Amino acid sequence: MDNIVFREAEITAVAPGTALEYVDSAFNGWQAVKIGSQVGWVSGECSEITTE
Repeated sequence: MDNIVFREAEITAVAPGTALEYVDSAFNGWQAVKIGSQVGWVSGECSEITTE
């Protein structure tokens, strides 16, 4: 069985429905988002890209 080890600290947690600034998408389905002055990653399985 494979394991995943997180090497970076969690930046923050957000409530469902929270809009974050989209930065980029990775080939594996993860999406980069801007949170304050930092960029973090969220799974595409629990987020969606929208336009406003």
